[in-house]
Amino acid sequence: ALAAGQGELVGARWEACGAEVAQGVGAVVLNLPDAVGGEVTVSAPRIAVSAANPAALAGVATEAAVSVRLDYENGTAADFTLDPRTRYDDVSGDPSDLFAVVADEHGVRVVPTGNGVGQATLKVAFEHTGVALTAVVNVVRHERFELASRPWPAYPGSASVSETVLSPLEGTGIWQQASLELVTVLTDDHRIDVSTRAGTTYTVVGGALEVVDVNHVHALAEGAAVVRGALGGATSGPLTMQVVSVPVVVTQVTTTFPTTFSGVVGATAQLEAAATFSDGTRQLAAHGIPGLLSYGSSVPEAAEVDESGVVTLRANHNRLVTLTASASSTSGSSDTAANLTPAVGDVDLGESVGVAHPDRSPGAMFVMPLRVNTGGAPIGALDVTVTFDPAVVRIVSVDAGAGWPGGQLDAALDNVAGEVHVVAAARAGASASGSALEVARLTFRAADGDKAETAIAGTIAKMLDNTLSLGAIGPELGPGETRAIVAGAGMLDPDCGGYDAADVRGNANGNCEFEVGDVSFTLQVLAGLVSVGGLEGYQVVALDANGDGVVTVADAVYLLRVLVGKFAFAGFEVSGAEALEDEVVLEARLADKDGAARSSGVAVFFEVGTSQSFTVSEGTDEATTANGRVVRAASAGGGVFRARLTAFERAESGIGIVPVVRTVDAEGASADDRVATFYGTPWVSELMAFVPWGTVDVEANGCFVGPCGNGTCVDLGAGAYSCTCPAGEYFDGATCMGCAEVVGCAGAVTCTMLGDSACDVCVAGRFGPTCEVCGDCEDGEECTTDLCDGVAGCVHLARTGSGCDDGQDTTYADTCDAAGACVGQAVTCPTDTVCTTYAPNGTTTCTATPTLSA
Repeated sequence: ALAAGQGELVGARWEACGAEVAQGVGAVVLNLPDAVGGEVTVSAPRIAVSAANPAALAGVATEAAVSVRLDYENGTAADFTLDPRTRYDDVSGDPSDLFAVVADEHGVRVVPTGNGVGQATLKVAFEHTGVALTAVVNVVRHERFELASRPWPAYPGSASVSETVLSPLEGTGIWQQASLELVTVLTDDHRIDVSTRAGTTYTVVGGALEVVDVNHVHALAEGAAVVRGALGGATSGPLTMQVVSVPVVVTQVTTTFPTTFSGVVGATAQLEAAATFSDGTRQLAAHGIPGLLSYGSSVPEAAEVDESGVVTLRANHNRLVTLTASASSTSGSSDTAANLTPAVGDVDLGESVGVAHPDRSPGAMFVMPLRVNTGGAPIGALDVTVTFDPAVVRIVSVDAGAGWPGGQLDAALDNVAGEVHVVAAARAGASASGSALEVARLTFRAADGDKAETAIAGTIAKMLDNTLSLGAIGPELGPGETRAIVAGAGMLDPDCGGYDAADVRGNANGNCEFEVGDVSFTLQVLAGLVSVGGLEGYQVVALDANGDGVVTVADAVYLLRVLVGKFAFAGFEVSGAEALEDEVVLEARLADKDGAARSSGVAVFFEVGTSQSFTVSEGTDEATTANGRVVRAASAGGGVFRARLTAFERAESGIGIVPVVRTVDAEGASADDRVATFYGTPWVSELMAFVPWGTVDVEANGCFVGPCGNGTCVDLGAGAYSCTCPAGEYFDGATCMGCAEVVGCAGAVTCTMLGDSACDVCVAGRFGPTCEVCGDCEDGEECTTDLCDGVAGCVHLARTGSGCDDGQDTTYADTCDAAGACVGQAVTCPTDTVCTTYAPNGTTTCTATPTLSA
């Protein structure tokens, strides 16, 4: 049905054996819903004016499919793209004739006519309904290129960093690298990155650098160079880059390494290091740059690190090992637990994650798993002796481990003091195997004596598989032979369980934990019962719980409130802004009494002591005070709370920052004793003065107000700036001005001023800062190419290696040398005789002339 209607609209005819039997018509009523709307869809948001235009080469479609849909009042819809009643109008809405409609058996599409660019309207009407539909057709072309240089290798945020000065990395002789970014800006202001698109090319004028691997910039020598990008016959403006000899230095090193370093003896892993340099750029794989960093280990006998940062596992260790990567003035480090895993046929004892044999409190019961590496074979039998110091730990029991397949397992406890002998034979046919198969669990009790450490060691007499041959697992042992346990050996019961007592927040009394005794210890110090001079440095730090530099009763109260959850351990870090548009970052890190990150039930505020306005880009405004503004920090997770401030009005030094930490109870209520102030603000109590925890500075950036017009602003610090101007303009000390205003530049086609008022690019035949005429550069020398250089004027380039003629018979094979001179090889002639004289003739032979005698 094509339309609503009624009448004898259906006919039928009956034929049999080629003869008509009967025919007739029937009356029907067609009730079709009315069309109420629809949609015309153009498949691409824009089409390129031509296939040869750089816009098309950048990936913009050169045509777009059209689809038409009609919507009906009953909620149905139908496709009318190819319906014969659909009428496409590409004229009335396209007065500039930008596009045309093409319809064929494949569908309907719009194509550019090549007559121009802009937006036009495709109109669609229908013969059977009054619904009219439209769609916008956007025809574009490439308008201009934007060429920039970014740090390479890339890192988060590097896409917004300009890298036009390549410096050597400190101590390496390796220059920074850059990546060229070429963006085509279309006539509708749409931007497409064509940096590495097929057909994109780059040219370099100047010998300071080269472009390799499509768009990567490598330094070659100190100096400057001008880079341009091109695609589809269009070329970008110039980008001036420099290679300098002054190195950038490392200002921050961040290391990454597993918290547990597991493996057999000799296993290796890379200490990864990321470096931040003095120009703000970063190298995420700084460990791969030879000579940039030096490496060290606090316990090389457990974890040894070589000159490239590769760490080799040597032994278990009872403390965390600190691995360090250092530059000339800074370093970074990671702590790891050196924890051996068993080789095939070896036994592992203790924890498999973290320190193998962690701290045990006096009197504490603990379980030491006994694991074996069967090398894929089923465990059959085991005969192992574990040794220890009975003055430090005492064996209580031995039980089957989670991986033991059943059978017989027995142990002798203290037949010999300080030894437990474990003997086990697996159930016949059992197939349990594994690289860390737990076959037994040894339960010990830590002794109450004065001795704090013991060596855990032992021997293996037998480890057999569960086959009929009872083959050896690992190195075979003869009668009476044993081999030492390797992976399970180590020291047990180090101070504070593998970490330093200084790592425990609030550990004022030095007993490896934060508890109420630390509050009492603080009060004893204040009462003069304990001398501060006899304490470790970390204890003095723990006594000053609020970090104000003095130990008072307030610190004891602070510790007490951390214990009950009303306060949190807090650390703060602030960074100033190097420019008005940069960010001031205020950060707090909170931890509970156990040292775990605290993010819930707590709010952090920063009072910023300044009268000028700023924008809060992270966090929220809380209040305005007589001293400034209070900003509520946003939670970043992991106990971190952060506020970011930007868009300051002016430079200002010493802006006071007062952090305030407020906790709430389960009902969300707070109270005065839940508010910790660092160190004073009337916003919390009118009895307090404004006493900041620290200060930040905001520095001015002369480029903030955009003084360079069409040019690129270069901040020189302290509010000063210069402008790098585009072709046709120069920097007059304040902004970019047209070159026509430069005295003496009448001969210049373009000028690209770099902080002066000289013409930098001249037309052919002119040179120098005022584009003087070169004149006739011909020097008449056969061995030089004479031309007018836009900077130096007439230059004479040697045609090194080209053939020439020096006009001398005494030489042959004349060629041009590097100095532009014609030089030949000397001809050597035989010595004259009584009858013959010899003379050179400009060839490898000589002319012989008979001597006539009288």
